[in-house]
Amino acid sequence: MDKYKEMSASSLFARDKRLFIFTFALATLVSFVHLSDFSLSIDEEIASFATQGWKTWAAQGRWGMAIINILLPNSSAVPFISTLIFIFSATIAALLLAPTVARNKSEALVFSGFFVTSPIWLHIVEFNTLAAGAGIGLIATALAVQFVSTGRFFSAIYAGLCIGFAIGIYQALVILYAVACIALLFPGSYFWFDEFAKQASASLRIFVMVAISFAVAFVFYIVTQDIFLALIHQHIAYIDSYIQIAELRSNFYPTAHRILHQVKGLLLGMDPTYLGWGRPLLLLPAAGFLYGLFKVVRYGFACPGRALISLVALATMIVAASALVVMAAGRMPTRALIGFPLLFAVLAVNGYRIGIFRTRGPQWIAFAYAMLIAGWIGAALFYADQIARQRDQLLATRLAATIDAVGRPVFGNDIPFVLVGDWTFPDQGVARHVQIFGTSFFEQDGGNPYRIAAYLKLLGIEGMQPLPITDVRNDMAQINNMPGWPAPGSVAVVSHVLVIKLGSVSYQQQLMLDNMHPLGPSR
Repeated sequence: MDKYKEMSASSLFARDKRLFIFTFALATLVSFVHLSDFSLSIDEEIASFATQGWKTWAAQGRWGMAIINILLPNSSAVPFISTLIFIFSATIAALLLAPTVARNKSEALVFSGFFVTSPIWLHIVEFNTLAAGAGIGLIATALAVQFVSTGRFFSAIYAGLCIGFAIGIYQALVILYAVACIALLFPGSYFWFDEFAKQASASLRIFVMVAISFAVAFVFYIVTQDIFLALIHQHIAYIDSYIQIAELRSNFYPTAHRILHQVKGLLLGMDPTYLGWGRPLLLLPAAGFLYGLFKVVRYGFACPGRALISLVALATMIVAASALVVMAAGRMPTRALIGFPLLFAVLAVNGYRIGIFRTRGPQWIAFAYAMLIAGWIGAALFYADQIARQRDQLLATRLAATIDAVGRPVFGNDIPFVLVGDWTFPDQGVARHVQIFGTSFFEQDGGNPYRIAAYLKLLGIEGMQPLPITDVRNDMAQINNMPGWPAPGSVAVVSHVLVIKLGSVSYQQQLMLDNMHPLGPSR
């Protein structure tokens, strides 16, 4: 293992060229539809007109993204580039992380394949505004694992700086680092190594280095965050909305049930992200889990301490990967649950090691089958986005004609408008609505007029001036009596604005009317 680790870290593109190419091809497979599609993704409509996008990132505590936004050309509203950067970065990160558990190139291929093709990454790739930065953060996280694995003090400092920067890009990357460190600290686990690869003293030293790296990371992140917030004269926003620990305390049983339901769905392949094909996708990781349990039972009596450590290590990895689900009371978007791809990759390697067959043929069949399923899931999810964008364009065209007929004669070129309700397209065939995938611009944030105005402007429909629904608070009785789109009268002048009523007042809009919820971005 140490020899492979040294080789893969020092000559990533030389000796591991074929492994890199194969991993890159697998990562490209799951995102190929998105790479070849030049339609907009959610948030691109806003990013297209943003002049100081770095301030938005800094206000979210993502100062690493702010730095990237300042230093690099804006690729968030440009097709292809952001996705390609993520694919390339995820490939490098996979090869850097593979030596944590892999002992040879075959195991490294299994690890890297499961890591880069996880459907969870697709929820990040879907956001062109986020994908490139998240990819850079993945490399920083993988480098942090490489540094801390040496057990040297200054390497731990470097690891802390790397992971601090990664958190500044995307806070959830700290979970990925935590899961990797657990695998690093327990090399003798029955779930990823058959034999102890390091002495207890070495593991203790690495534990100290991991603790140092976390301390450095959080100090670096918080200090830099405070500097950026001072520069833009704002308080941190958006991220705090996902911290719902108070709900777990006040409404424990329903919240705990929701948390367990989301975690169970991800672990057992029943989450909507898998589109009903999660179990065959996770067949090899499941075999690795069962094989680990078998080894615990078989050898546990001879070495009960090691068996207990193995079980605790695996349980800790699962808890770490699920931490954000608990923090968000079971409402965390799938794109943030990035500890699971690493967990599944680790278990897949253990599944590959099952020695009850004469050859590894069954394992390679399971691996190839999983890669095929992952490619299909990626194609289906991004196809749902393609269909949604085509429907959005058709809806925008029909709305534009009605707006010209009703609003232009009254307001001229600049039309102040309020959006009431949102518009959701029904699922058609394999084009299913899964979180952001298949979401309409007219649906996001419960009907956000600022998004709609930006989207219409991109389509050449100028002069739309968005206003919050609170501007027509006193006219809601009249608006509630209006029909919803596409019925005649669903677009009408009410008092001083043009009202576009897509349907009943959405949940988010009602919160605004109740003075409880400002509009915000979706990232």
